This record gives sequence, structure tokens and C-alpha cells, in this order.
Amino acid sequence: MNGQANGKNGRWGAPLFLGIRGQIILLAGLTLALTATVFTWLQLRHFDHLREQNWTLQRQQSQDLAARLFVHQSARLQSLATLVADLPGVRPALREGSETMLHQVLQPFWPELNLTHGLDRVAFFAPDGRVLGDWGLSTGNNAIKSLALDAVRRELPAYSLDCTTTCFFTAAVPLVERGQAVGAVVLAAGLQDLIMDFRSLSGMEVALLGQFSGGDGTQPGVFGGRLLSVSGGAKYEELLRSIRPEERLGEGYSFSAATAFISCFCSMHPPLEEIRSAS
Repeated sequence: MNGQANGKNGRWGAPLFLGIRGQIILLAGLTLALTATVFTWLQLRHFDHLREQNWTLQRQQSQDLAARLFVHQSARLQSLATLVADLPGVRPALREGSETMLHQVLQPFWPELNLTHGLDRVAFFAPDGRVLGDWGLSTGNNAIKSLALDAVRRELPAYSLDCTTTCFFTAAVPLVERGQAVGAVVLAAGLQDLIMDFRSLSGMEVALLGQFSGGDGTQPGVFGGRLLSVSGGAKYEELLRSIRPEERLGEGYSFSAATAFISCFCSMHPPLEEIRSAS
């Protein structure tokens, strides 16, 4: 009987022993797999959190950089406006309100202002808004006149960004003599230098978006706007145009009414309040 019992124990005990061992091994394996899964999930969450932090930091740094570049551009145009106003004969011509005198005085300097200093437009306005002289590209005349009148009225520089056809950053600087405004000088320059500075300092490609005008209804939009220019060549423009208008790459950041691209694209409009406070 003992033999049989032992036999039975031998026959029945072994499977019972293996079953317990298998359960232990299975439980240990499941625990290990669960631990690895939880650890991997935590690592992925940590990685996503770090990536979001890095993106937020990069976005803020890019926004701050763009703001500083626009402030620098506004200071540069203001300095050039003072330089232009101090050219021999300019202020007397403004005091007289003489278009002929002003043209004779400034015409010899226009090529240097255009080619050397990168100015696309120089214009002079009387305190009543009358145009006394205008050189270069004549775009957005009504907006330029309003900007000049605002500068004369407030006796403070005024700035704007016009992206109707292509983007020009414009500064209107009042000219005051003996406590009285004698006019305003308006300077406009493209954003080429600013874009190149932003690109080299941030490592990001830059695209400029403008609002659709009446004749742009047939053009495909990019993030709800009209693509004016993009750095980085044709491959980046092709990439932008391949994105459907209804798609969004996140909230990004914005200056004025512009929409900023995530990752390697950003659209810049000047933070005018910061420019005014810096002036």
C-alpha cells in the first residue's frame, strides 16, 4: 500500500509540484512583463513631457528673438530717418514745404540709401498729410499717409508691417523743430535681413503669411493665409503647400494676426507694443 501510495505520490506529486512551479514562473513572468510595460510607459511619458518642455522653451525663445529683431529693425529705421532728415538742405525744404527743393536735395542720395542701406522707400509728408517727396516703391499709400499723420500728431515714431503684396516694415518718424512738427519722414525696408538673422540665430526656417485679398480667392491657402515667401528653398514651399488648409500643427504662437508654424516654420509679425515701448 505504501508503495502504491508512494507510487501514487510519485505519480500525483510530480504533476502537483510542476504545477506550482509553473504558476510561480508564470506569475514572475507576468510581474516582470507588467513592470517592464509600466516602466516603458513612464519613460515614454517622461520623454513626451521633456519634448513638450523643449518645444515650449524653443517656441518662447523664438518669439523673444523675433521680438528683439523687430525692435532692432525699428531702431535702425529710426536712426536712418534721423540721418536722412539731417542731410544738407532737407530740413529747410521741409520748413518751406517745397517739393522741388526736397527733390533736388535728396535725389542724389537715393541710390546710396537704396543700395547701401537697403531702403525700399523714402517719403516725406507735410503735417497736413501732403506728400512732399517719394522715392522707391509706392505701395500702401493710404496706410503710409495715416502712419505719417499719426507720428506727427503724437510726435512719436510709428511702425507698421504691410504684407499686401510682399512684406515691408515701415517707420514714420516725426521731424520737430522748435517744438513744432514740420513733417514726417517715412522709411520702408523689406524683411530679408531680419529673416536671415532670425534663421541663423534660431536654426528655423521662416515663412511669411499674409491675409487673402480680393483677387486671391483661387490661390491655395496655407494655414488659412496667403504664402508670401518661405526660406529654405523650393522643398520647404512644396512641403507647406502639401498641407491641407484645414490641418493645424498645434497652436504655435503669433504676432498680431499671423499664425506661427510648429517645428521648422514660423510666421512673424512685429510686436508693435514692444517696439513703441522700446522707442
